[in-house]
Amino acid sequence: MFFSRHLSQLQNSFVVKRFRPEEIIALIAFVILTWLSLSFGRQVNLTPYILVMFVLFTPTFLIPMLVLSHKSIQQTSYSILKILRDWAPVVICLVIYENLHDMVHLINPQDYDQILSNLDEVLFGVQPTVYLEQFISPVLTELSYFAYMTYFFYPVISLGVLYYQRRLDKFRNLTLSIVMVVYLGFAGYVLVPAVGPQYALVGDYSVDLNGYQLSALQQKIDDLFRISRDCFPSLHFSLSAVILFMTYRHNRWLFWFYLPCVLGLWFSTVYLRYHYVVDLLAGIPLIMLVLYSAPRLNSWWFATRN
Repeated sequence: MFFSRHLSQLQNSFVVKRFRPEEIIALIAFVILTWLSLSFGRQVNLTPYILVMFVLFTPTFLIPMLVLSHKSIQQTSYSILKILRDWAPVVICLVIYENLHDMVHLINPQDYDQILSNLDEVLFGVQPTVYLEQFISPVLTELSYFAYMTYFFYPVISLGVLYYQRRLDKFRNLTLSIVMVVYLGFAGYVLVPAVGPQYALVGDYSVDLNGYQLSALQQKIDDLFRISRDCFPSLHFSLSAVILFMTYRHNRWLFWFYLPCVLGLWFSTVYLRYHYVVDLLAGIPLIMLVLYSAPRLNSWWFATRN
């Protein structure tokens, strides 16, 4: 009786009638980021660039979300505000990812690299990143960097194809899945901070990862955007896996195009020493949770609204 009464209140609430699940998650994350920035901003030396992006850029996408939550506007065609609203949760993910730079260690100063590397050794009898040294070559390193860099294209391409096809129910399922994976991954970063084997095991390596142009470019990208402690779980593995599975359901032709690149991406996370293998294994329950719950949550949410 208690549960039924509160469920009924939720079904009739302003939140369910006006907003989407991914928007609620994005707004909660935005509030948390605001608190973290106010609490730790001075310690991490937030630059004017990040402040401009945080103060001006993010609300630019929040405003369409709030304006278009009004029922009389929800049925409009592809206006600029509607497009901004549809894409806002994913864009906010990227903004929050950038603003979390160097903040994880301030929230939880304990690093777990020793535990993660020990788990890898227990599971495989060796350190996988050290074992792979025997296969290092400039060509394989360059291909691995290429595969690693394709990570950011999968969400944009997959969402863009569904949006172009006007399959908005599938688009929103994928959007919610991406948002859930990213924010749950962020929670993992805070709970289990780790710098990764490229730093924690640097004394164990005897072969450098020398490639060609892409290796130098990726290093510059890492210096600009990489969260200092962003290993557990591996979002490169978890997010690409969720997108791969959902693409198999919705656009089979795109799945076959993705498959070799995604497999190369998974290999590159260990070969390039960004992740322990247990980082990838930790992503498996996250992937299963999101693939199961995201479409069902959306179905329930919109059925309740209607």
